[in-house]
Amino acid sequence: MASKRICLAVLFVFCLPLPLPVLSVNTNINGTRGASVLLQCHHKLESPFQPQESRIYWQTQDAIVLHVYNAGQEEFGYQDKTFQNRTKIFPDQLSLGNFSLVIEPLMLRDDRISLKVVYMAAAQAGITICEQTLYVAAPLQKPKVEINHTTMSANCSTRGVYPEPQISWTSQNDSHIPEHTLGQREVQTTVTCEEDGTYSINSMVSITGSMTCYVYNPTSNQTVSAAAAITEHTRSRVIAIVVFIILIIIIIICIAVGIVCARARAGRPYAAPEIALAPIDDGGMAPEGLLFYLLCAPVIACTSIIATTGGSAVIPCSLPLSVRPAALWFYWQEDNTENILFFWNKSGKEGNRAEQYLNRCQAPNYNEFLSGNISIRLDNITTGDDQKTLWVNAGSLDEHSKTIDEFHKKCKCTLLVTAPYQGPVVTISEFNETKNATCTVYGGFPEPQISWTGLGKSNNIPVELQGTHTPPEQDPADKTYNVSSTVSVKNLQSVTCHVYNPRSNETITSTEQIPGEAGNPGWFWPVIASAAILVFAVLCAVGYCVYRCTRCRSATMQPTGNTHAALRTSDNASPAANRDAAADTSQDAEEQEHLV
Repeated sequence: MASKRICLAVLFVFCLPLPLPVLSVNTNINGTRGASVLLQCHHKLESPFQPQESRIYWQTQDAIVLHVYNAGQEEFGYQDKTFQNRTKIFPDQLSLGNFSLVIEPLMLRDDRISLKVVYMAAAQAGITICEQTLYVAAPLQKPKVEINHTTMSANCSTRGVYPEPQISWTSQNDSHIPEHTLGQREVQTTVTCEEDGTYSINSMVSITGSMTCYVYNPTSNQTVSAAAAITEHTRSRVIAIVVFIILIIIIIICIAVGIVCARARAGRPYAAPEIALAPIDDGGMAPEGLLFYLLCAPVIACTSIIATTGGSAVIPCSLPLSVRPAALWFYWQEDNTENILFFWNKSGKEGNRAEQYLNRCQAPNYNEFLSGNISIRLDNITTGDDQKTLWVNAGSLDEHSKTIDEFHKKCKCTLLVTAPYQGPVVTISEFNETKNATCTVYGGFPEPQISWTGLGKSNNIPVELQGTHTPPEQDPADKTYNVSSTVSVKNLQSVTCHVYNPRSNETITSTEQIPGEAGNPGWFWPVIASAAILVFAVLCAVGYCVYRCTRCRSATMQPTGNTHAALRTSDNASPAANRDAAADTSQDAEEQEHLV
């Protein structure tokens, strides 16, 4: 026994690093942190599987061992400690060529590891099969959007994201105008890597209307969003801030006019300072690439699958079929009907299918059939496929054309179909002094759940509202729903409609301002009145200052008419008359100086 273990160790150390023949193409697998992932691997055996003379290694490209099967049993002595108690294989299906491996739970450190299976059969050289790259994602949490009324900015934040997400903003100033996506230079985003390896995101933009923040995970292809709208309370504060800024500008103008007057009195011209404008560097924005990846469906039985209209759904199934190529048969059928989706007979040819499934079903290749993978993919999903249960019958024939290894109604799977809703569109109507808001969504499936929230007129506190739902209308052709809901908006300044799709677990919202119901704080109109009075007073002061400066410059640069008369009289008058004229001139000068 000791010598056997020594030989195994020598083979593991010296044989694995050697280049081995590769019989597969590298594929990508996506998983979620904390969940399990099936690394699918099916290999067509060229000779019968002999457990006592076979060795199988599941390892990374860097020779980190995840799992070992040797001489008919699993061995954990060479397993890397980071994968201990986290891996599982299917020993009873190894003879069928099913070398799949389960990892549970997934961790962030498993992201982007490249895996392969090394198979060494009796008296044969080792081969490398089923090369795969594993991508791990942490599920997104709904972001939180907060509005800063002082800086008039919106901040979007979320935590616990992996890998680093992509964040974007849209703005909508009017419900009848399409949303506008903000450019990269309009968004300030900060990404922080936490101790557990996840990312925290904080993104800030200036408010230009109803703002929506979108966070996208490129690995899980998941997008979550949150919205925030400007209320009338915010608009009132904006007006107050604008009035304050105007007052500051007027005060600066008054100071500038005063400086001009002072320099005019001193007889010096006013020279405006030169302001150098620095050139603006608009920079260059590199386009962000999208990460495209391949979603591989695990080959296991399922209970239900959620599919989107127009898309595809993979119905997985793996059965322990030990058959000869010419003896295999199986067919997929819709439950409680005679509709056949896909049929494969012993001659290796497809049989008849129901008309509604023609050109819609795809199956793996022939080699996958022989290893037990008889999954199918249904394309062009419609609402008519909702709640359909599918199953497979399979088996093989012996040399006397007698059925053996038959499996009946296996791998049952129910399709749950969803279609995204368009809208919602919120309209405000008034009848007999009563204002109502109506929310309409259309083109979705299944029937949604609609709820309302409103912003109070006086206290600006969000409240939940009870709406009246009209019976849904279902399109006779595609079976999608059009749904409306109405709610009273009395004493509200804004109302928000929330539409929830229970099948896709998605919520879309729309906010509408109530005309004539915008609430203003108690200090709003006093501030406006005071600002108007102050602006009028400042303008009067500026006008008076300009008028006095003009009179001042005229008096300084031109002599008065009395002075000329006094000078002409002094040439011919007596000394007494000259003294009287001089006295009059002096008195006029004193009055002029006093006036100035």
